[in-house]
Amino acid sequence: LSDAGLGSVQIKTIRSTVCFIAITVALLAFDRKAFSIRAKDLWILLLAALTKVGMDVLYVQAQTMIDLSMAGALLSTNCYFAIAISYLVFRDAVTPRKVLAAVIGFTGCAFAVGLFTGSREFEVLGVCIGLGAGLGEALHAATFKLSLDRGYSEPTVLFYVFLLSTAMLIPFSDPSYTITTVASETGILVTSLAIGLVFTALPYYLYSKGLAGLDIGTVSILMFMETAMASVAGLVFFG
Repeated sequence: LSDAGLGSVQIKTIRSTVCFIAITVALLAFDRKAFSIRAKDLWILLLAALTKVGMDVLYVQAQTMIDLSMAGALLSTNCYFAIAISYLVFRDAVTPRKVLAAVIGFTGCAFAVGLFTGSREFEVLGVCIGLGAGLGEALHAATFKLSLDRGYSEPTVLFYVFLLSTAMLIPFSDPSYTITTVASETGILVTSLAIGLVFTALPYYLYSKGLAGLDIGTVSILMFMETAMASVAGLVFFG
């Protein structure tokens, strides 16, 4: 999509919009009651959407200021923030095994992206923004978990998160240009649908199921697999 002239915000808008449409169609077909929420809980869903968009914006900004591997490693610090939030907000236990797993996971992630190899020059502000993205990811997991704890199903929370995040992104995405570009070629349209459905909606649904059954610290530690799988996929498909 970037080769078609679409920027990072536009690509994120496409992903979010496709997810929102897919979830809406699924709920209309199978569970219309899932649209119902209590007005007093709207602020939690709004925070879940805000933290998601905020994390995405900070991560993209970090990538423009420091190299991509370092930005990815800094995003992975979200597990430490998540463990702290999990203890402070949800009173989940902080076990030595959980802390050790987080340390090992981050170290492996850092080696996978080459963070410890060679001399590196980096911008301090870029590092701070990357850490902010990690904090944003942890806060998003916490607000998502809070929404689930209020008795809402995963599809309900997903619907409102993507509804609100899409509404936040569209004004900054040059909608007319984005729509024209996506509709200009079949390949771009198919890629947009694949990115939205296969690489965003499905993983995010599985992520929400994990949050429903596990504490956010454990889920964040398991998310280290994302970087590991990305490294393997890059080796297999791109050499």
